[in-house]
Amino acid sequence: MQLSDYEYVLAVSKHKNISRAAKELFISQSTLSRVISRIEDDMGIEFFDRTSSPLAITEAGERYLYYMGEMRVLEKKMFREFEELNPAKKGQIVVGFPHTYACDFLPYVLPDFYKKFPNTKVIIKEMPSGMLEENLLNHLLDLAIIADNTFSPELVCEYLETQRILLIVPRNHPLYYDMYQTNYAVLGIDDMHKLNNEPFILLSPGEGMRVVSDHFFQKYHVTPNVIMEVKDTATAYSLSVSGLGLTLVSDLRVLLKMPNMLVSDYCCYQLGNPPYTRTRVVAYPKNAVLTPSEEYFISLSKENIKNLYMHAKQF
Repeated sequence: MQLSDYEYVLAVSKHKNISRAAKELFISQSTLSRVISRIEDDMGIEFFDRTSSPLAITEAGERYLYYMGEMRVLEKKMFREFEELNPAKKGQIVVGFPHTYACDFLPYVLPDFYKKFPNTKVIIKEMPSGMLEENLLNHLLDLAIIADNTFSPELVCEYLETQRILLIVPRNHPLYYDMYQTNYAVLGIDDMHKLNNEPFILLSPGEGMRVVSDHFFQKYHVTPNVIMEVKDTATAYSLSVSGLGLTLVSDLRVLLKMPNMLVSDYCCYQLGNPPYTRTRVVAYPKNAVLTPSEEYFISLSKENIKNLYMHAKQF
């Protein structure tokens, strides 16, 4: 029995459909069907009721997922003890990131990390923010960098930063104004109605900034005209600056992209005063036992987020 089998059964249980689960796992439907059948044969009992639609997990399948999750927690405790007994031992950390953030963040963390833990492999998994919490709670990730305003009570969340959410307006839009560097105008609550039916480029559903954007629209009763959905904020930002429509991004994204953009091509609005914000944290399950290398990764993350902002503001 292999722990990776857990991920296959978990995906089918979540989607209640072999085809959608196979798509998430990046394997063919026929391959996943064979894997599930092999696991059931190994256990001598069926995990799914194939006569129901959608596919239903059996009591045996639920017990399998529970005990496999417990085994992952125990495995983690074992590896922590091994790491304490032998710091030179090879290990690994699986860290989840929202799309596009790892490329900005990791250069400020990994060089120092590998100086202290040269034998620990850091595996990076990028995915929609909505999947990060889910994968943490199912013990498929050790740590995750999450940005939101609400977090699962089953997670420990250590604060990294607070980001202002900015409205990007291209030069060809009536709301455009002349902007110099990072001096943002404020779009007050009384003016939020001006965004109704305006063309917006948003992230795909489930992505972190899309969740924040939808919450903003709901809070201020704004109905956007969503003309395009993309996977990451860098793309949404670039398309907005090119004149296609409005978008919402973090202040850090603006600072990082500003050297490559003509300030005269767009402007930024702070949303409300005090500003509309989101919080970024490094998270892990409450029942997790952190290894020394994971504790150090968290410590470096908290220290170096300031360096990332300082570097961005130099441009």
